Amino acid sequence: MSLHTLYALCGGKKKFYSFINSHLKELTTSKTITKFVDPFMGGVGSFYSSYSVIKENDMKVILNDLNPAIACLNNHVKSKSENKNILKNISFFIQKLFQKTNMFEATYKDTNLFIKRLEKIFNYRVNKEGKNRSTLTSSILLFLLNNNFGGNYKTKEDGSTTFSVPKDLNKFDRYFNFVGKVELYNFLYNSVNLRIENKDYKEILKKNSKKEDTHTTFDPPYFNECHLTISEFEKQRVELNKQ
Repeated sequence: MSLHTLYALCGGKKKFYSFINSHLKELTTSKTITKFVDPFMGGVGSFYSSYSVIKENDMKVILNDLNPAIACLNNHVKSKSENKNILKNISFFIQKLFQKTNMFEATYKDTNLFIKRLEKIFNYRVNKEGKNRSTLTSSILLFLLNNNFGGNYKTKEDGSTTFSVPKDLNKFDRYFNFVGKVELYNFLYNSVNLRIENKDYKEILKKNSKKEDTHTTFDPPYFNECHLTISEFEKQRVELNKQ
């Protein structure tokens, strides 16, 4: 896994990084942009790919996600104290996995059992903590997202979350990228004027996207997940623009 990805998430923008960056850079040549807003931050691809332009133009950044787990995880990474605890927790997980298997490279069976155990602990803690997730819970989520299949996870009706485990053992090389990624994003988040929110996207848009000097990147959940056809989504977009 490349260092630029803090965690794997379905629908990443890796292939569009250069396009997103070039588009924002082109906009800044014709108008003044002072604020960058992403109401669906997800895997933070839009922010990462736009970082150089954001930094150069001293933009204020608002990142938002309705999923409290994603918002809390990124806020913990941003925190100058909590990000150190995340690194300690991740190191502990890795040590426990290798101690349990008594080998440097864990097998698929060993890793699958370990990840399913962490998944169970994660769901227990989420149910107990509610929206205000602890650093330990965020650490477990970060570990699971970096070691599942393509960033795919599913939240069931009862609120529990399941993570798919890849059978390609090469994917487990991600273990040793954690330190670099957590430190990188801690730096990126703190090198600009950035705030991470956990609100409904409409609230974020109404509050932050009304002015001409604001650039809003819009990548909502996929149609099959929110049960909308393209025409239905287009109607909602038109109605939203009227507000």
